[in-house]
Amino acid sequence: MTPFVFSYNGILSSQYGIYATEHDFFNPPKRQSRRKIDFRHGEYDFDVGMYDSRILNLNCFWKNPKTRHDIREVTLWLSGKGKLALDIEPDKHYIATLYDSSDLTPHNVRWNGNAPSGEFRLSFYCEPFAYSDQTIIPVGSDVMEISYNGTASTPTLIILRNLTESPIRNITVTSLGIA
Repeated sequence: MTPFVFSYNGILSSQYGIYATEHDFFNPPKRQSRRKIDFRHGEYDFDVGMYDSRILNLNCFWKNPKTRHDIREVTLWLSGKGKLALDIEPDKHYIATLYDSSDLTPHNVRWNGNAPSGEFRLSFYCEPFAYSDQTIIPVGSDVMEISYNGTASTPTLIILRNLTESPIRNITVTSLGIA
C-alpha cells in the first residue's frame, strides 16, 4: 500500500517524518441491546440502531531515526482529544483520542539497508462515524445540490439572511428525507 499522511489537531504527521501504510475502516460495532425474558425462548432484541465507539488502527513508520526527545514531542502532539483526518479521505474526519501507542518507542527504530525506519501502530478511540466539514453555499449560486460526505446522521441547519434592503422572493428549499 502507498504510504499516506494523517493530521491530528491540524498538524500533519509528515512534519514528524511519520507516514501510515495501512488502516482499518470497518463499520463501528453495533450496540447490543438484548434481554432474556422469563418464559420466552432466546432473547428479545431492542435494536435501536445505535453504535459504539470504534478503534481506528494506523500502521505507521518513521522516515528518520527518532530519539527519546522526538518521541516525547510526538506523544505531546497526539495527546488529548482531536480531529483525525487521513489524506486518503480528504472529505472526512474522525473525533479521536489516542488509545494505544505502546509501539512508539526508540527501540523500534532499526536500520533497513542504509535507511533508518521504525514501524509502530497507533490505535485511536473514535466516535462511531466519520464527519464532514460544514458546507456553506450562498443563495443564488449555481449549486443545486449540497452533499454531506460524512457517515454520521446529522441534522441540517439552513439559515437565510437578507443582507440587502430588498425583500427576498421565490426561494424554494426542498428536503429529501433519506432514511
